[in-house]
Amino acid sequence: MRAQTRMLIVAYLVVFFISNIVLVKAQTVPNNQLQSEASNFCTRLNTLSADLTERLAEMENKRATKRTEILTKVKENRDNRLVKTKVIRNDAIKKLEERLKKLDAAATTDVQKKAMATFRGSVKTSLTTRNTAIDGAESKFRTTSTAFITQRQNGLMTAVATFKYSVQSAVAKAKNSCTAGSSPETVKQTFVASVKTAKDQLANDIRALDQISAQIDVLAKTKNETIKLANRTFKASLKKAIETLKTAFPA
Repeated sequence: MRAQTRMLIVAYLVVFFISNIVLVKAQTVPNNQLQSEASNFCTRLNTLSADLTERLAEMENKRATKRTEILTKVKENRDNRLVKTKVIRNDAIKKLEERLKKLDAAATTDVQKKAMATFRGSVKTSLTTRNTAIDGAESKFRTTSTAFITQRQNGLMTAVATFKYSVQSAVAKAKNSCTAGSSPETVKQTFVASVKTAKDQLANDIRALDQISAQIDVLAKTKNETIKLANRTFKASLKKAIETLKTAFPA
């Protein structure tokens, strides 16, 4: 969530900078030169256009790079978690088997041996049931959350591309207006308004995509609840199996 917020802030600052390029010079000169600066807008438009094109391309490239980094990291985290889970489970199974062997050695009568066989089967069945439930919850979370993350990253790319197109369209319209002999002051005002609209739309698009984070939070909560239930059920089954086993081993 923090990474998404930082991305939103960075994107907004980049957009804000781009949308206000046309105002920078006017804001740094005395008031009596403002009208002259506005009148020179058409003259400066080619330079402005080149600057905007460069910055928009940079923004789009950074977004594409970030998308690749995020999706790659998601896959790495998923794969690492699968490996870690496998290692932990193998270790747990090894320790369980060692304990069961000790119990097997303590079973000397036919009744105790039969009870141990039943206990061993109950434990392994309960363990398999728990792991199956956890694996299902983890798999569903990975698949769905990855789809949501991919959807968000693609949405961000589309939002940036739409913003870029809107600004480029504003530049083209301004150039046509200047060529047609429209007032430079009017052309500038229209251009600034168009870029501001594009900037606001980008911010809105990003905020809308952030709703996906809430959906992922819901998925995580559901997954965690499923895992907790599986663990509780396993512990209850294990406790019952132990109590049954104890009856074959009188104190």
